[in-house]
Amino acid sequence: MNIKRNIYIYILINILLFSFIFPAKVHADPNIPGDPDAPYLVTPIRLGDSEIRIKNINRPMEVLAFEGNSPEDGAEFIEVTNFSNGEASVSMFDIPSPIRKVGTKLYLRYMSGNQSYFTTTYIYPAISNQSNYITGIRIHTPPNKTTYQTGENFDPTGTVLTIDYNNGLPSNNIGVSDFQANGITFSPTDALTSGVNEIVFSLSNHQATLPITVNEIPFNINTVNKVE
Repeated sequence: MNIKRNIYIYILINILLFSFIFPAKVHADPNIPGDPDAPYLVTPIRLGDSEIRIKNINRPMEVLAFEGNSPEDGAEFIEVTNFSNGEASVSMFDIPSPIRKVGTKLYLRYMSGNQSYFTTTYIYPAISNQSNYITGIRIHTPPNKTTYQTGENFDPTGTVLTIDYNNGLPSNNIGVSDFQANGITFSPTDALTSGVNEIVFSLSNHQATLPITVNEIPFNINTVNKVE
């Protein structure tokens, strides 16, 4: 009897140690601190996109689409079994039309010992219709350079804007490389003059203002050639 009990205790201790050393991963959004090697959904996912893209995929998994607070409220399961070079995609049309709409939640799930969920995201509005959902934009991270001399052009490198939405959608951070794809513009784009003290970022009818400094180029009399 004591031998059986000791065996059970030994097995239990090993299970607990394994769970502690190799815990289930809990998320995989590259913008959130966590496991950089875990799979994640490429965001933003917009209504009207033809596919949902997945990165860092190395095993079969599922995309869950649902409207309630959790998948238990009734989710549609999309199997992801075909992947190559760590990437995969599923058709947006695999999501049934009643829940293929703005605000639907998406989870990425795979099995690793026990059930784990990855990267909660949402279906965002299409670019052509996003003005009906946007409540404002704001500067999340200013550009690398905010001081200029007259004649220079504004360089947006490093800028990250935050787009705020209604309809229960979480805010979305957009970097410079995605400005054009998301309909974001800025002005002025011409050479800066001494009267310019701000850059205005625009999206639909919303704006965010970035203060900048434009200094006049000092006049150096030594650079003027005298007329003989």
